[in-house]
Amino acid sequence: MKVSVIVPVFNGDRWLIQSLESLFSQTLRGFEIILIDDGSQDNTPKILSKIKDSRLKVISFRRNKGIVHALNAGIKVARGKYIARHDIDDLSKHLRLEKQFDFLESHPNVHILATRAELIDEEDNSLEGVEATFLEKFNNAIVTQSDIKRALPLVNPIFHGSVMMRKDALKKAGGYNLDYQFVEDYELWLRMIDEFNFHKLGERLYVYRSHQDQVRNQKAKFLQLMTIKIKLNYLQRKFFDNRRNLKIFIQGTGVNSQYYGEIAKIKKLNVIGYVKRFIYNGQTFLGKPIISYNQLISEPQWDIFALTNIEKAQEQSALLLESLKGKYLRIGNFIIHKNSS
Repeated sequence: MKVSVIVPVFNGDRWLIQSLESLFSQTLRGFEIILIDDGSQDNTPKILSKIKDSRLKVISFRRNKGIVHALNAGIKVARGKYIARHDIDDLSKHLRLEKQFDFLESHPNVHILATRAELIDEEDNSLEGVEATFLEKFNNAIVTQSDIKRALPLVNPIFHGSVMMRKDALKKAGGYNLDYQFVEDYELWLRMIDEFNFHKLGERLYVYRSHQDQVRNQKAKFLQLMTIKIKLNYLQRKFFDNRRNLKIFIQGTGVNSQYYGEIAKIKKLNVIGYVKRFIYNGQTFLGKPIISYNQLISEPQWDIFALTNIEKAQEQSALLLESLKGKYLRIGNFIIHKNSS
């Protein structure tokens, strides 16, 4: 078996037939589709019972266990050399699996291969607006191995459903982590970033659908908090030998700043204070002092400064690093002390 396509489904009847047809029409030969019905309560089971295709294997959970359980269950029975992902609200163009398979066969040094994606809304129209602009900038524009690895500590530049990866690499990395429901892909990529190689095909071989029922719209705060936790886990592991009680400053006093403070406290990091451009003496935020950028620059050694505005992190950090005179470096939307790395 060449490829096992893992498709978790929970109440996915709206797009189920259209999505599966995009897989049935693939030009690759020698692949299986492992669909995990994660306790659906809509018409998903009924629709699946009527589909007759030898490539489709259905695993049914009696109750909803969550996407990570579903993914790991599918991987456990997968027979393919490669594991491909596909989300039930999205589409795969008919050449997708063949082109990814051929690329991985001819590039043994690449372990995780994604593709660029077309962006559509729930009515199959081209996606427009702020989300489309963000996805084009931080997903579709980031393609090469070096760019992906540089971007990963900042954002997740990979459409999870577009990925095909080597099964042995995935198993060596430990698979998906049950503690990171809904952000399981990002947590996995940052665990794999230093040992495995990423690449993205320049063609738009996947069709990503944005709609109101997505987890990213239903659980925005939870996803933000978990994303911050994943990033800080990565920094601690890679640069600080998993040391706790790191000295951290956080940019701003907005909602994002509060989220960073919440996660830092949970992780037992030592939040020294918050940094703003304009301050008044004696100001505090969440019980910590607010200081200026000049004070941050002159502050005795600290470990991490978290820039909370993702889209402006590169620009803002460049100005700050120039003033810090080589003692620090930028990793994603963080500035960390060089001696620690």
